[in-house]
Amino acid sequence: MSLILILYIVLVTIASVYWLLISQKNGTSKNVSFTIIVPVRNEEKHLENLLNSIKNLDYQHYELIVINDLSTDGTQNILESFQKKWTFKIINLERTNSSPKKMAIQRAIQEASGDYILCTDGDCILPAKILQKYAYQFLDNGKLFLSGPVTFFEPQTSFLKSIWTKFQIVEFASLTGVGAVAMHLQKPNMCSGANISFNKDVFFELNGYEGNLQLASGDDEFLMHKFANAYPGKVAYVKDQDCIVETASADNLNTFLEQRKRWASKWRSYESLLPSLLAFFIFTVNIISIFLEWYLSFKWLMLRYVLEAFFIGNVLWFLKKQNSLWYIIPVQILYKYYVVFTAFSVLLGKKTYIWKGRNLK
Repeated sequence: MSLILILYIVLVTIASVYWLLISQKNGTSKNVSFTIIVPVRNEEKHLENLLNSIKNLDYQHYELIVINDLSTDGTQNILESFQKKWTFKIINLERTNSSPKKMAIQRAIQEASGDYILCTDGDCILPAKILQKYAYQFLDNGKLFLSGPVTFFEPQTSFLKSIWTKFQIVEFASLTGVGAVAMHLQKPNMCSGANISFNKDVFFELNGYEGNLQLASGDDEFLMHKFANAYPGKVAYVKDQDCIVETASADNLNTFLEQRKRWASKWRSYESLLPSLLAFFIFTVNIISIFLEWYLSFKWLMLRYVLEAFFIGNVLWFLKKQNSLWYIIPVQILYKYYVVFTAFSVLLGKKTYIWKGRNLK
């Protein structure tokens, strides 16, 4: 058991070093045409913030396509209200399938005029300079697929809601850091569909989402793996604070767990064995950590916590979430139980999850 935990500690140390070493030529360019694609379903709560952030982008050569995926709230009214004052395209889907988000994005890409696609979600806020920075990576650094940083914005609500959001900020920061390091090592394993951008022609060349349309999730990672396999070295994580996209956190524990089940549902469908082995390894490490905690054996466990805190703390600092640093320790204590619970619920429970009011798999 100790050997597995020691191996994990070594890997966390390596990840911390590589996170600090991640750098690329960061610059700006305004000579690339983008199509921003936003699939939305029942996003009346957040949609105005997203549209205002896109409207205020410091860039000219872009178009916006919003795909309304059979929303049942006021989403359509908000879109039409903005369209009276601002030109962008609305696509109203009339049907859905087993992978509604991929269907929506693929439909929009077929109508896109931009050479590059930026995908985000209806509950996000885009930073003003993101297209300038991505244009530089495409034009000057020759990249074909970019993954950018994502964190959660902090709504001015109740004290308990604030704590709940900070817990999610810390938990997601660890995933952000791991995904960034993996890309830096040219072994990409995860990214967030809230902030990805890619070459449109290559998307069609690789037949888009073909091969994983049976799964609702994976519009981001499966596509990233396709780009990485076809064009090694052309997939990159953009570690630039001007590219941080903020998104809404899960409102409650049930929504949070359903979201994590959605993410975990794609593990078994990876063509590469490495992401699945990594997921199993993390599961094993957390089982061992729970065992050690129950038997009051803290020697290696404390070293794990210290090194993890250093790694996550550096990621939080980059994400400008210093006010969440105090929540690292309680998240570490709870995290291992959540990982084990999520894994068992995916492996032994129903193969479906509820997302946006739909039962998906």
